[in-house]
Amino acid sequence: GQSISSLTINNNSVVNSSAFNANPLSSLTIGTGVTLKGFCIANMPAGTSLTVTIPTGTIFTSSSQFSSSKNITSVVMGAIVIIPENMFGNCDNIASLTLNNATTTYSSTCFNSALASNITQITFGGSAKTFGNNAFKNNSLTAVTVPSGSTNTSNAFDSGVTITIV
Repeated sequence: GQSISSLTINNNSVVNSSAFNANPLSSLTIGTGVTLKGFCIANMPAGTSLTVTIPTGTIFTSSSQFSSSKNITSVVMGAIVIIPENMFGNCDNIASLTLNNATTTYSSTCFNSALASNITQITFGGSAKTFGNNAFKNNSLTAVTVPSGSTNTSNAFDSGVTITIV
């Protein structure tokens, strides 16, 4: 198919699996109420810098929506309750990460091998309760702060990460 660099997904659209797979996007706008299926915008090559903003109300029907996209350098999460499995896994270059306090679940491998080396600490919002296996493993994290009552933190982060419970 034809390569595209700019993509606007209109409100209430459905983006099917592999719809924009491996495109070198440098601009992405996601409308409200959009449904993102697995691998829909995955495997983007390095070379351009892309900020991904996930608006509140985005619907996920499976996993790996942006996995292995080497051009994603910034992620801003809206009030997404559950971040799907492997959503940003193996992205490698996310140098700016803005999480939302509404997120309760960080599914398995959602940010595994995703963060750039400058992100060494994360403080999770008070709603964060469930961390899937390997959710944030294979990154340069040295310390995280999680709310009291969070589960599975020992399997979500690398063994050397200091976990502070507040």
